[in-house]
Amino acid sequence: MTSVNSAYFLKLQGDGIQLTELIKLDHRSLSERWTTNNENVVRSGETYVPFPGMSQGGVENTSDLSIAVADFVFANSNGFYQDQLIGGGFDAAVVSVERVFIDTPDLGGMEIFRGTVGDISYSRNRIEGQVRNQWASARQVWPYYQYKDTCTWRFGSTGCGVDVTSYTVSFSSSHIGSGNYLSIYVVSGTLTQSYPNDHFTFGKLTFDAGPNSGEVRTIRAMSGDTIDLSDRLPYQANTGGFSIHPGCRKRRVADCTSKYNVQSNFLGFPWIPIDEDFAADI
Repeated sequence: MTSVNSAYFLKLQGDGIQLTELIKLDHRSLSERWTTNNENVVRSGETYVPFPGMSQGGVENTSDLSIAVADFVFANSNGFYQDQLIGGGFDAAVVSVERVFIDTPDLGGMEIFRGTVGDISYSRNRIEGQVRNQWASARQVWPYYQYKDTCTWRFGSTGCGVDVTSYTVSFSSSHIGSGNYLSIYVVSGTLTQSYPNDHFTFGKLTFDAGPNSGEVRTIRAMSGDTIDLSDRLPYQANTGGFSIHPGCRKRRVADCTSKYNVQSNFLGFPWIPIDEDFAADI
C-alpha cells in the first residue's frame, strides 16, 4: 500500500530532499492531474499542474473511529467543473495521492492516500467535498513528516544511520561482581575506565548466557560501574554473560553529533519555540 522501490527509499535517506504530492482524479471523461508543488511536475509523460486549492496544502486527512476521509477544497475556476458536477462526473470518482521527489519524479513514488469521492458541494467560487479512504485506516499518518523538536527516526534504523553492532560491548560472567533482579554491579573499573557516567543510559542490555539468557532490558541508568535495569529479571543477575549498547535520547547535539556523528541524518526541528504562558502583574 505504501511500499516503495529501493532507489526511492535510498534517496529518502539523503539530505536536502524535496518531496511533493501528486493528486489524480479519474472518472468517466473526467481526468485531472494536480500537484501541491507551485510549478508543473511531469511524471511518466503526464503533466501535473498546481492544485487550484483554496487553502495551502489542498487536501487534509482526518479520521476517527468511523470511515477515514480526506476533506478537499478547490477553486471553481471554470464552467467545466460545474458541468461535471451537474452531470455526475465526480460521483464515486477515484482520487489518489502519491508523494514523489521534485527533482526526479520518475524515480518512483509512495502512495499515501486512495479513496472515492463522496459528499460534494459547490458555489460560484469553490468546490468542496470529501474523499472516503479506501484503506479505511485510523492509523494513517499524513503528512509523513511530523514537526517536533526531537528526531523521529527509530534508533538504529536505516534512516537513523547508526550501526548499533559497532557500539555493542560484550562482557563475560567474570566481569560481574554481584547483582540482583534490577541491577548489575560489574567489577570496579570495567566501565569507568572507558565510559563516562550515563553513556549507556537508555541503551539496551541483552543476556547471552546464564539463567537470564535471552532476557532483554532497557538500561534505566548507568552510574560508575553500576547498571540499573528498567524491569525486574526472572533471576538474580550475579552470573551469566551479557552485552550492552548505548541508546539515544533523540537530541541533535548530545546524541547525533557528539555520540554517533550522524547529525546529517537528524530528522527533527530542535529550534521550534515551545509554548509559554505569559503572566503580568497588574
